Amino acid sequence: MAVISDQLAVIVAAAGTAADQDERLGERIPLMPPMGELCLAWEDPKTIDRWLSRALPSDECTPDEYRARLEAVRERGWSITMRGGYRDEQVYEALREYSAGTYTPAQEREIREIISRTSNSYAPVQLEEGRTYDVDSLLAPVFDAAGKVRLVLRIANLPRNAEASRIQALAQELLAAAQAIGAVADS
Repeated sequence: MAVISDQLAVIVAAAGTAADQDERLGERIPLMPPMGELCLAWEDPKTIDRWLSRALPSDECTPDEYRARLEAVRERGWSITMRGGYRDEQVYEALREYSAGTYTPAQEREIREIISRTSNSYAPVQLEEGRTYDVDSLLAPVFDAAGKVRLVLRIANLPRNAEASRIQALAQELLAAAQAIGAVADS
């Protein structure tokens, strides 16, 4: 994924056994809380404030809670999303509708409201050895030579109830891939 103006865009997609991944290629996502935390974690305060200003009044997180999430992402170096209490199909349909760009202002508000309801899935999770987690995706930043996040790698369709050690290992592999891509892009 890459940030393009005030949106995230899926610019490359690959799938092992998940057929729906091809459908996500070209998908656009509004860059609004909680979406884009990994992209914003290393940004300047003005850019972060602009992102925070896009949060809906109904969002359950405060700006200070989002700032704490950004700090947690910076400390960890990668991000994790959990499967949430929302229907994935509803979120995917909202993102398809947003990507199509043929929505009315009322439909756009509804799309943003649906995205806002995913906020709990992005809350920082401290992985404890011996426990299992229902992870939706892992994300890692690809930095350029100036230290800016230029791309985000995301792996999804992880096994349900994965052990903390397995999640950590996958995250380290994802970070290594992100670092390799960053190194190639800068050479």
